[in-house]
Amino acid sequence: MAVIADLDLIADSDKMLAVLAALNPGADLTALIADLRALGQKLKALPPAITVERVKEELSRLASTDYTWATDDDNKLRSKLNDLEQRIKRIRRLKEGGDYHRREFHARIPCR
Repeated sequence: MAVIADLDLIADSDKMLAVLAALNPGADLTALIADLRALGQKLKALPPAITVERVKEELSRLASTDYTWATDDDNKLRSKLNDLEQRIKRIRRLKEGGDYHRREFHARIPCR
């Protein structure tokens, strides 16, 4: 049996441990989990594609806008906040960043 895990699962070592333990009851996963936790820390060390200053600017702009829930502005605001959240996610940068970010990832985090 094989499992193909995406970056979100790989970065969440607790969820990955649960999957691996379910597939391999009684197996010693100590070394693998240590590697996954180290990889997760390296993923978290990658900077988001957006700067802190740009996030602050976006939030200030959103905060200064007049909203009216009666005209569906709550959904518009939520959508803009979700978009901002996606730009902040580090893993998203690897998923959508093209070859440059994949090469950067592999250079910083060598695979065994």
